[in-house]
Amino acid sequence: MQRRYRHVFDAIDEKIGVEDMAYFKKRTVFFALLIAMYDRKYGAESSLSRKSPANISAATFKKIVDAAKRIASGRAPKKVMDATTRRTTHATERRDIVNYLMQNSGSLNDCACVDHFHRD
Repeated sequence: MQRRYRHVFDAIDEKIGVEDMAYFKKRTVFFALLIAMYDRKYGAESSLSRKSPANISAATFKKIVDAAKRIASGRAPKKVMDATTRRTTHATERRDIVNYLMQNSGSLNDCACVDHFHRD
């Protein structure tokens, strides 16, 4: 598990610049970024057996940053904006933010990973 998280953090560090990380300064948005990236690299429902992480394209990261910019500027849907004001312990709100980042990055499926990482 430690290796997987290191890969996720390394990918974020490599693909999202320091300036763009400012759009993830809210804990709820950063947490959603971590979950979305883990799901993209490994799949939330995958076994914990050793496997190579999937590559996430620069274009995908750009789309995620663009979605985070819309959140930061208040231009995301109201449901998402409301979710960013909640605590990270609220699964419904976490799911809304993760799904917004995932859908805006080209993923057509909702992320079931929110429930996998923390169950209320």
